[in-house]
Amino acid sequence: SYTTTFILLFTQVIRPLEVFAKRIPAGQNLDENHGAREVRTVAAAYNGVRKRRDELDNILRSAAETDALTNLPNRYRFEQFVLEAKESGYSAAVLLFDVNYLKQTNDTRGHLAGDQLLCTAADCIASSFGENCFRFGGDEFAAIIINCTPEMIESMLRRFEKAEEEKNISISYGYAYTDDIGKTSFKRLLDEADHKMYMHKEQIHAHH
Repeated sequence: SYTTTFILLFTQVIRPLEVFAKRIPAGQNLDENHGAREVRTVAAAYNGVRKRRDELDNILRSAAETDALTNLPNRYRFEQFVLEAKESGYSAAVLLFDVNYLKQTNDTRGHLAGDQLLCTAADCIASSFGENCFRFGGDEFAAIIINCTPEMIESMLRRFEKAEEEKNISISYGYAYTDDIGKTSFKRLLDEADHKMYMHKEQIHAHH
């Protein structure tokens, strides 16, 4: 009958499409298990496109935030990390690193050897200071340690210096610490760490 046909049309086509119209702007998956076959086919196709889009977004985001050579987060990700961190209520340390003799390595042994030097430096830094390590670009790296103490930083630095010795690499570093980030700012910590790093670099080159 006409009534039966209308009810089927409403429940199998019109109602599912009304739900789709609400879920698509909200960026949600569509129900592939209810409605007429054609409606379920549309839902499956949409979900497939959405999944591929999300996968591509993740790939592009990762590429934009990751240093291609060392696979560490890059300077953009460092700046995002600082912006996202709430500047109060916790201790923090910022460490800056500069790989020594990169230019000499590139000039005398070639850029492949220079790239290997940077990868070795990245491994030393990341294995010593944890997940929040970044490559700024060139021969510069950084690390941020959250909820730490001076004793923890000193312990990490000893581990780092041991890794340097084992891998026969020279990396200048400097760090700045605060017991409450609300009393200062990441920019001030960066400036202090940068100053100490270059003092350390001058000391190393003065002895060679």
